[in-house]
Amino acid sequence: MAETLTNIKKKEIAHDYFKQGLPQKEIAEKLNISNNTVSRWVVAGKWREERRSITLSRQELLRGWQNQLLEINNNIKQREEGKRFPTSAEADIMTKLTSNINKLQMETSLSGYISAAADIVEFYQNQYSEKAKQVSDFLDIFIKSKL
Repeated sequence: MAETLTNIKKKEIAHDYFKQGLPQKEIAEKLNISNNTVSRWVVAGKWREERRSITLSRQELLRGWQNQLLEINNNIKQREEGKRFPTSAEADIMTKLTSNINKLQMETSLSGYISAAADIVEFYQNQYSEKAKQVSDFLDIFIKSKL
């Protein structure tokens, strides 16, 4: 079971790296897996299509979901006193919207870590090439700890 969790975590990290634009070969090297494994994950998970669809910014998605929550809350507020509660369907929608918002904010944080780590590694490669591998390994450990 522990091996499965390790593979699941590696797949999640690979997915994040891929969304950041890292080449498949580099992802495979960072995670100590085969390039074929990364390729299978990319195809099976439709990661390329997902990366293309990210043209809709995260902020736009958040804004849309927040507006939907606001609209539901406004509808509830317009009900007569004593009946200002969400229906079962509204509560379900609100829960799902809130979950989506939280998940996207978490993904955004992780993407930020990965982006900053890539910038730091690039800086070290340009300035202190002998330390770059060590810094890269340390930052990989840090990112994995955030999952």
